[in-house]
Order: sequence, then C-alpha cells, then structure tokens
Amino acid sequence: MSIKLCVLASGSSGNCTFIGTQTTRILIDAGLSAKKTAERLAEIGEKPEDLDAICVTHEHGDHIAGIRVLQKKHGVPVYANAGTFEGIRAARQGGEVTCRQFTTGSAFQIGDLCLEPFSVPHDAYEPVGFVIRSAGSSIGLATDIGIVTNLLREKLRACDVVVIESNHDEAMVHEAARPWSLKQRILSNQGHLSNRASAGLIAEIAGEGLKHLFLAHLSGDCNSPSHARRAFETILADAGHDHVSIHLASANKVSEVLDIETGGTGVYLQNPTAEYSHPRLCFKAEFIEPLSGNDTFRVNTSEGVFQMTKNEFYEVFGNVVRSKSYIDSGLYHYPKTPHKAFEFLLREPVE
Repeated sequence: MSIKLCVLASGSSGNCTFIGTQTTRILIDAGLSAKKTAERLAEIGEKPEDLDAICVTHEHGDHIAGIRVLQKKHGVPVYANAGTFEGIRAARQGGEVTCRQFTTGSAFQIGDLCLEPFSVPHDAYEPVGFVIRSAGSSIGLATDIGIVTNLLREKLRACDVVVIESNHDEAMVHEAARPWSLKQRILSNQGHLSNRASAGLIAEIAGEGLKHLFLAHLSGDCNSPSHARRAFETILADAGHDHVSIHLASANKVSEVLDIETGGTGVYLQNPTAEYSHPRLCFKAEFIEPLSGNDTFRVNTSEGVFQMTKNEFYEVFGNVVRSKSYIDSGLYHYPKTPHKAFEFLLREPVE
C-alpha cells in the first residue's frame, strides 16, 4: 500500500495538493480554476469526479478559487472549519458552497486517510495546516505561516514527508518594488515564512523518519527556486540532515509525484478505539476492522497488525462491538482482562 502525493500548484496564483491511496483521493485546497485543476489531475492520472473531498486550509482566493465549480460539477464534498466556512461564504470565489465542518485540533476520517487540522498563524479567519496519516505513514502540510510556533514544531516533528512554505528571501523582499504596507504584511507574524525561517524549522525537527520535503508557496518576485533550495541545503547540511530529499513546488506545473510506501501500524486515529496502559505495557489499537461477518477482527496497533476472534476481542477490549458505528465513535474502551492484552501482544503480527 502507498500514499500518492503531488503538489498540483503552489504560489500566489493558486494552491492545490493531491493526496491519495488506492481507495481515497483528496485535495488540500483548490486554488486553481476547476478546469485547470482537472488538467493538472489528468497529468498525474487522476480525475476530479473520483475525488472524495477538498479540505480547505483557509479562505483566501488562491486556496478556494475552484471549489464552487468542482463541487457543483463533480459533487466533491468540501471540508472546512467554522471560521473558514464563514470566510468562504463571504468570498466571491466561494459562491454557493456546502461545507462539512471539522473542528480545528480534532482529527477526522475520510476513507482510509486520517486528517488532523492544527492552527497556524496567518491573516485569515481560522487558518490551519494538516497532518494526514494512513497505514503508519504521515504527511505534514503547512503553506501559509507567519511565524514558527511550538504547535507547528510538534505537529511536523514525526512526519515522513513535509510540505512547507518557503515563501521569500528576506533581502529580496526589502529590495522588491512593492508597497511598504505589502512588505510589512509578508514579513509580519501573520504573513508568510521566509526561506531561512522555514529551513531553520525543518533543521530543528527533522529526524531519521523525515525523508522528503516539498518547498511550497514560493513568491514569484521575492524568491527563486535556487534561493530556496540553497537556503535549505545549507541549513540542513549544517544540522546533519543530508538524508532529506528536497523537492520544489511551482505555481506553473505539477511537482514530481511521490509514492510513499506505507506499513506497520495501520490507520492512526486521534481518539483510539481502545487503549490500555500498564507500568510494563502500553497498548493502543488505532483501528479495528471486522472481517468475515464480524467473527474475526483485524486490529492495527502500536505493536503491529494482528487478527483475533470475536471472543478474544471481547476478552481484551470488552463487549463494544454492536454496529459499524463503533469504529467512528472515538470512545475509549479498556480491556476487561489485562492478562489477555499481554497474551495478545505476544503473538506474531500478521503484517
């Protein structure tokens, strides 16, 4: 199983990122026209009618320009928080758009993708970044950021792939023929992140798990691909992170397509279906999938992927299986018999 990632466009003229698995396909933002979005999707072998969702980071035009037509023409659901939905309704590009609302800070599921929205500082109603997880792999995305925050560090620290804003070179901003008010906005704590600040963030949080980095939202006249790449290569090398591959996103063409191999622990949920803690054991089931008429369960855990019978499931977790809704309930259930949890974890995982 793999996750497919491609930045279809990134810049002040439009932002749109495709993330998909074998069964689920979403866009993060749709800042291109619907026609141009369809063209970019076709370049990577995808179709707008196959999309399961558009998840919006904030209501600025370069992030929502295509959502109304994509929803009207192809029936694509749009997900946004309350503040962004308010901004979309107030924006001309929004038109008549129906949104499914998520809550910032609370994870939600679309197919086999788990999305965790988190707050970022930017001059919008309620802007967010996302961490997207599937089958043990994670992608962090934050493209409009005024300043690095502890929350941003925390959310991106454990990601395998990061799409991060690298908007401007500070010297080029000061030299640009732009109004001072616009320069102030760009450089403010609610504006955009510079090459140096963004590279410093990644150098601080990068571990062995971070394999790929996409530099996004590059300014057309206050930055260049060479400036951005040089800043990251220098700062990451000084920090000993030569293992990170750097990719450049563009407003004018799709990025290279990245297939992220997944594996290990299944789908991570913000509210695990079951959890058991002990001085000698910390057990967490991230996702439980009924198999063969609910007589067998496939359990993705922090220790691997296991299968168990209904009776074993009841003994370990308690009698919690009544309908499919238990998967999405977000409720915590604790083992009736702790020793059964120990026995369960002594098995060899099936994956």
